[in-house]
This record gives sequence, C-alpha cells and structure tokens, in this order.
Amino acid sequence: MQTVTIALDPQLWPEDWFELRTLRRAGEMTPEMEARRQSLQDEMVKTLPAKSFETLFGTPDINMVMTWGGITSEEARSAAQQ
Repeated sequence: MQTVTIALDPQLWPEDWFELRTLRRAGEMTPEMEARRQSLQDEMVKTLPAKSFETLFGTPDINMVMTWGGITSEEARSAAQQ
C-alpha cells in the first residue's frame, strides 16, 4: 500500500503569518495586528484556491507501507469486481 504526504509550500504563507497567529493564540494582539492578520487571511482565501495543485503542494511524498491482517473472501470478491 502507499501513503501520500502533502503540505502547503511554506513560501506561500505571508511572511508574518505565523508570528501573528502565535500572538493571537496568546491573546496579545493589538487591533492593528488583528486587522493585518484578517487582511492576510482574506487574501489567502482569495488567491490560494486559484493556484494549481503543483504550485500549492509541490511533489507529494509517496511512501510504501506494509499492512497487517488478512482479506476476507467477500473483500476479495468486491475488489475483483471493481
């Protein structure tokens, strides 16, 4: 079996996004900082969905995994029919 790991390209985040997020979680934001954070969030909501999967996530990491357990006859029949 395979798993796929994807993550948003770090370069797509605004420069001060994580700093503002940390301050917000700590309850230390000024009204100006909150306005800036909201503006950045609005911009990301508008622009990121228009970007391609490759631009957003790059090449995903594909990993092979081994699973344990058996397959029942009904599961095998269903898989064969698909």
